[in-house]
Formats: sequence, C-alpha cells, structure tokens
Amino acid sequence: LETHVSEDVVRDIWKKLLGNIAMSAASGATDMTSVEVLSVPELNATAFRALDEALAVAAAAGIELDRDAAVRGLKLITEPGGTGDNKSSLCVDLLNRRPTEVDFIYGAVIDLGHRNDVPTPTLETLAAIVKGLEARNRKGLDDV
Repeated sequence: LETHVSEDVVRDIWKKLLGNIAMSAASGATDMTSVEVLSVPELNATAFRALDEALAVAAAAGIELDRDAAVRGLKLITEPGGTGDNKSSLCVDLLNRRPTEVDFIYGAVIDLGHRNDVPTPTLETLAAIVKGLEARNRKGLDDV
C-alpha cells in the first residue's frame, strides 16, 4: 500500500471537503448521481455557488485554495465512468434512513463562515433541506 505524507493536511482536507460541499446535499435531496446533478442546469449552478461560498469561508480563515484547481477537481470526480456515476454517501445514508454527515460537511463550514462574517446562504439552504429529509426519515414518513 503506497502512502503519501501531506505537506499541508488542513489544505488537503479542505480540497476533499469542497467536493462534498458541492455535491452531497444535491445528490441526497434528488437521489441522483453527481453526473446527473451536474446535468441539471439549476443544480449545476447551485453546486458551484456552494463551492464558491466554501472557498470564501476558507479564504477568510486563512486557507488559500485555487478556484480553478477546485473546479478541475470537481469535474474530475464527477466524470461519467468514475465516481461521478455514484450517489454521494449522504444520499445513501438518506436512502437507508441513517443519520448523515450534514453537520460535519455543511455545519462546520457554515459555522466558520459565521465566525468570519462570510455569508453562506446556499450552504445553509442545502443543510436545511438535508435536515428536513433526516427529520422525515426519523418520523418514518414517506412524503413531506
């Protein structure tokens, strides 16, 4: 097993987080793969708004990330034939009526945004939708 030692683990965590921020809630709310999410213009725009909000939060916290590299990374992980054909783990959790990682993915970035006066309306909306789906699952309701 080949390993890699990160020179900047915080930055690497943020890089991974950006893909989750952009895709997880939209995939979970729609029961779509990443490829499918990005094929819907409104969801595509929402994914990139979420990405931009997370980048702004990171920058305010002193974590410099390259937007072009983030977009390239997002496109790479959402290509057909690869992981883009998968549903997000958040989606799978919702389908199986399990608690999601919404607080760890979205909540942490939203909180950091609040602490640094960075607005995160898209992230807050996506998190609220997932919270609603979790509430539905806890109550055992089929439709809300």
